[in-house]
Amino acid sequence: MKKLLLSLMVMTAAFQVSAQTGETAQPARDTTTNWYKYWKYYLDAGVNVNQAYFSDSWRGGGESSVALGAYVFANIRYSKNKWSWGAYLNTQYGLLKLFKNNTKLRKTTDMFQFSTKGEYRFAKSWRVFASGRFETQYQPGYTYRTVTPADPTQEPYEVIDTKFSNFMAPGYTFEDIGIEYKPVDFFYVNLGLISLRQTYVMDTSIAAVDNNADGILDRYGVIQGKRFRNQFGFSGELGFDKNLHKNINLKFKYRFFKDYDFATAFNMVQRFDLIFSAKVTKFISTTLTYTAVFDRDQDVRVQHAQGLALGFKYVIGTKE
Repeated sequence: MKKLLLSLMVMTAAFQVSAQTGETAQPARDTTTNWYKYWKYYLDAGVNVNQAYFSDSWRGGGESSVALGAYVFANIRYSKNKWSWGAYLNTQYGLLKLFKNNTKLRKTTDMFQFSTKGEYRFAKSWRVFASGRFETQYQPGYTYRTVTPADPTQEPYEVIDTKFSNFMAPGYTFEDIGIEYKPVDFFYVNLGLISLRQTYVMDTSIAAVDNNADGILDRYGVIQGKRFRNQFGFSGELGFDKNLHKNINLKFKYRFFKDYDFATAFNMVQRFDLIFSAKVTKFISTTLTYTAVFDRDQDVRVQHAQGLALGFKYVIGTKE
């Protein structure tokens, strides 16, 4: 019996060997399409909290306050051969509460930006592109004033003075077709040869003012009585985004738009954004931000905003 089983095993092995040598082995079929290799995504989200307390007897200066801020930066990008397309979201929102004179809860940052861009690379570092962008804010912006009661036993209190902004007041859309130079992944500069800019003011309760000192009342360049303005011109953008160290990142972006109304040669809309971030731990980071805006339809002066925050940070995906 043992000899019979041994003989059957030897015959089976010999049959398998002869079958393999009699035909060429075929590689395993790849049942996947690998469609995902053309896509990249990136998400950077964070929450920042700042708090300070000073007693009534404190003589070193300062005001008790608590501030909360959040941000989301995300993009998704498709790239195959010489064609590429991307969508980008950049949004921030922050609130501040001062524990003084019954002050109202007010916002510190408020921004929503969404853009999309398609490109065709016709040379190693050169592309033609078409892009669109939408910008606005979430909630109204106010100026405040402090009221001192006639009764000295009552504390001063704060009231809203004027409303100067709201959702889609102003709101902007941009459409650009142009050429871009991108020698490396972290730097680019482009010129929009055909550019459109639309300004929306959907909240007509915002006071019209004469920002340009030309005797015409408007809201962010939209003439009183209207809610929409369209401009045709040219634009430019310069961007930089690079890790200076494993845990240190620097990014900045400069944009400008100029319509073809050369009677207002100096009325060029410009914006500069800088973000310097350093990772303290895997989920804790500190961020320094700075923004400068020059838009005579908003104010004849340059607008500045700066912030420094420490908070929670979560990142997934890979950059472009």
